[in-house]
Amino acid sequence: MRGRTTRWLPTAIWQTTRTPDERVRADLDAVLAAASAGALAAAGVDHEVRVFDGVGHAFVTTADAIARDPVQGEAWGLLRAFLRRTIGS
Repeated sequence: MRGRTTRWLPTAIWQTTRTPDERVRADLDAVLAAASAGALAAAGVDHEVRVFDGVGHAFVTTADAIARDPVQGEAWGLLRAFLRRTIGS
């Protein structure tokens, strides 16, 4: 039967294979951001959750790319500021 039917695939996997990557990332990012923010707030943790629309995960790549790409530059700057606040210079 494999190859002739999709009944053996869980619905979520089937939908993911037929949904554009951008939509899957956006949906997952929205759910994970909300869940993370909710859990951190419930635990009393000071936090900031940022989602960069239109880019994949692990999009900050190299020093050259950070210098060229404003989105990578912004994310890198936020990470550096976080590290300065939490562990010092």
